[in-house]
Amino acid sequence: MFGKALVWMKGDEIVRVTARKDQWGEVEEFICDTCRFERKALSDWNIEGPRHIDRHSVISLNHYEKPKDELRVLDNPMAKEISEKDEK
Repeated sequence: MFGKALVWMKGDEIVRVTARKDQWGEVEEFICDTCRFERKALSDWNIEGPRHIDRHSVISLNHYEKPKDELRVLDNPMAKEISEKDEK
């Protein structure tokens, strides 16, 4: 059984607390304002783990990293490889 609230975290800091919603985006059960706005300590919550976010959701956009140690094979002998400084 899942809890009533969703806790949005950035690292170990609680950024936002919202009510859990069903598949149609309607709130399943309301949570009190004290829980939403005043309980920002991690010890106040029982964290169940990360939530699955659909890959088509707006929330999941731009959550990727560029591979750091990628071997590049150049097919063109006239091409020159650029450094990481040039890619920024």
